[in-house]
Amino acid sequence: MLAKRINETELTEEGQRLIVAVELPGENRVIGDAMSKWRSEEHAQGTFGYSLHPDFHVKGYATEVARKTLEFGFEHLQLHRIIAECDPRNEPSWRLMERLGMRKEARYREVEIFKGEWGDLFVYALLKEEFERVQA
Repeated sequence: MLAKRINETELTEEGQRLIVAVELPGENRVIGDAMSKWRSEEHAQGTFGYSLHPDFHVKGYATEVARKTLEFGFEHLQLHRIIAECDPRNEPSWRLMERLGMRKEARYREVEIFKGEWGDLFVYALLKEEFERVQA
């Protein structure tokens, strides 16, 4: 996974994704990563995601990472809409998206096999104007 992601270092055109390491503040220690993907230039659409080591859950880091990743998409890429997906069983993740002002737009039933069983998928989205209103 690292070998694949090590080359995803810029986001200059549609279809690319950027993976950044999340470091523990004040230390030289990676605790997770964040992803931004430019899905459509014409429609100004993007996707974001994040993953943190379980030792660093419930400490506010995921909120900070998610907010900064959304900020990057809306301000740097000038996206109009950003989506995120998660497993409905990952309640902390979808609750975080809701706290950030994202709305659940879909629940795909049994869309993928995960650890040998069918799993559902939540899709959340946020518009730039909604993000700006929440940040004000």
